[in-house]
Amino acid sequence: MSQSVHKTQHQTAYIATGPITFTFDQVNTLFNGWTCTIYVIAGTVTLTPNGVDTFQRQSSGSSLTVGPGKVVSITVDGANPGNLYAGVQPIAPYFNSVQKTTSYTVVNSDKGNRLILTGNAYYTVFLNAASSYDSDFSVDLTNPDSRGKLISPSGLTPFILWPGQTCTILNGGAGAWEINPLFQRWGPTTAVTFNVSPSGSDSNDGLATGTGAFATIQHAFNVLQALVDVSSGTPTIQCADGTYNVGSGIVFTYAMTGGKQLFLTGDVGSPGSCRLNCNAGGVCLFGQDGTGTCTVTGFDFATVGNGSIGINTTQFYQIDFGSVQFDSFPLGSHIVIGDLGSMDIAGNYTIAGNATTHIVLQGQAKINYGTFTVNLPSGLAFTQFLSVADLSWLNAGGLAVTFTGPGAGAGSTGQKYNVTANSVVASSGTTFPGTVAGTTGSGGLFS
Repeated sequence: MSQSVHKTQHQTAYIATGPITFTFDQVNTLFNGWTCTIYVIAGTVTLTPNGVDTFQRQSSGSSLTVGPGKVVSITVDGANPGNLYAGVQPIAPYFNSVQKTTSYTVVNSDKGNRLILTGNAYYTVFLNAASSYDSDFSVDLTNPDSRGKLISPSGLTPFILWPGQTCTILNGGAGAWEINPLFQRWGPTTAVTFNVSPSGSDSNDGLATGTGAFATIQHAFNVLQALVDVSSGTPTIQCADGTYNVGSGIVFTYAMTGGKQLFLTGDVGSPGSCRLNCNAGGVCLFGQDGTGTCTVTGFDFATVGNGSIGINTTQFYQIDFGSVQFDSFPLGSHIVIGDLGSMDIAGNYTIAGNATTHIVLQGQAKINYGTFTVNLPSGLAFTQFLSVADLSWLNAGGLAVTFTGPGAGAGSTGQKYNVTANSVVASSGTTFPGTVAGTTGSGGLFS
C-alpha cells in the first residue's frame, strides 16, 4: 500500500499500520516549515523522498524505514533545499509532556519527552554536550507562550524558539546536536510589535517593554527581516522615550518576507522625548535598495557633528513621516531623497534647528508634500530651504503646506527654493520659508 504526500498535507497526522510506503513530493514544491507526523502502530512504514531529495543522513533518494511503536515528524527546512528531516521517537514517551516556566537544563531522563515552555517570560533552555546524553536521545521543545525562549545547545549557536513554534533536538552522533527543523521563520498569527528601549538588550526577544525590549532599532529591523514572516499584518518597531545614539545611522533595506510595510514609532505626542542622534557625517535613518515602505512617527532627529542627514531614502525605498522634529544639522540636511527614492508627508512636523538645506531631491526622487502644517518655533538659517534637481518632483497635491511659527516666511533666512535639471515643484501655492526668492534653471519648473 502507498500514500502520496503533497503540499496540502501540511500539519497532517497519520495513524499507520504497515506495511505502507509514504512518497513525498519534491521538496521545492513544499515550503519552509512544512511538516507532517506519522504514528506507526504496527508493521513498518517506508518513507520515500523524490529521487532528487534526501532524508538527513541518508544517501540521495534513499528511503527511510520506521518500525512499529514509533512516531516520526517530517519537516522541510528552507535553509537546506532538497533536505527532508525525520525525527523518530517512541510513541509512548512522546506523549509525556513536561511544563517548564523558568530557565532549565535538559537532562538525559527528558529523552522522548515534550517540554512545554510557558511562564510568560523570556528564558534559556540549555543542553549540555551531546556526548553526555544517550546516542539516540531526542527531545521536543514547544513554545505556546507569548514570549520567545532562547534555546542553547552546547556547540551550536543559540536561537530563539518564537511563540507557536516547535522543534526537535536530537543527538546526531559524533558528539553533536542536530536541530529539526534547522531553520524556521516565525509566522505570528497577528501583526508583531518589537519593543526597543534604552534599558533593553539585543539579546532579548523584544516582545516586552523595558528590560525585555531590544536595545537598538537596527537589531529589531534585522530580526524582522531575517526571522519573521510578516504576512499576518504590518509590523511595528515601538521605541520607548530616551536618546538612541545610532552612530553612522540606522539602515533599512529591502522588503521583509510576507510584506513591504513597517511602522517605526516613538513618542507621537512628544517627539522631542524620543531622540535619534547620529554621528558627524552620518544618517539618522537611511532607507535603500528595495520596495519597502517605512512610516516614521514620534522622533526627534539630531546629530552631534557636521555634514549629517536626518532622513535619507534612495533606490526605490520609501520613508513616510509625520509628528517628528528636526534639530540642527550644521553643514547637513534634514531630509535627502535621491536616486529614485520617495517620501510622503504623513502628518504635521516641526523644524527646530538650522541646516544647509531642509529638503534635497535628486536623481528622479519624489516627495508628496502637501496638506499638513510645519511649525518653525524660532527663526532659522538655511542656505536653501528646498533643492530639487535631476528630474525630481515635489507635489503638494493641490493643497498648500502651511508653515507656522516665528520661523515661517521671512522669519528664516536663506533661499526659498532652487529647482533645476528638468525637475518640477507643484507647490499648490505654498510659501516656503526664506528671505531670498527661489530660482529655476535648466528646465526646472516651479508652479
